[in-house]
Amino acid sequence: RIDTAIEYLQSKLDLSKQLFDSVLDEFFKLSDCDSVPLTEVVDFIGGSQPPKSQFSDVQKEGYVRLIQIRDYKTDNHIVYVDSASTKKFCTKDDVMIGRYGPPVFQILRGLNGAYNVALMKAVPNEDVLTKDYLFWFLQYPS
Repeated sequence: RIDTAIEYLQSKLDLSKQLFDSVLDEFFKLSDCDSVPLTEVVDFIGGSQPPKSQFSDVQKEGYVRLIQIRDYKTDNHIVYVDSASTKKFCTKDDVMIGRYGPPVFQILRGLNGAYNVALMKAVPNEDVLTKDYLFWFLQYPS
């Protein structure tokens, strides 16, 4: 009986995923698009790691938030660094990828600041691919 229930739920889950994928495809008109390797339309830019001795728990003039993977789940560990100590910045609409886990390769967005080495920014060629589409595509790459 439990096996039947599990099979039924898996079937419903599969159908829901197919429905979501078809809506996503229709919304973005994928039938009008060419398939190309992701690296032809997206640049991946790794973060930087200022020395921990330069971290500040208080935002000071000229300092920027240093975003770490955990910051996408909680604001309990906010740290700031001198903006001159890094060249890797992101905005809340940028698509960020967690390089370490668990889980590995989390797809994240929603924060402004500098980003550390545990993150990389996925920068689409916006002439052919929007950040919003990339964000959803990377989460559901089927």
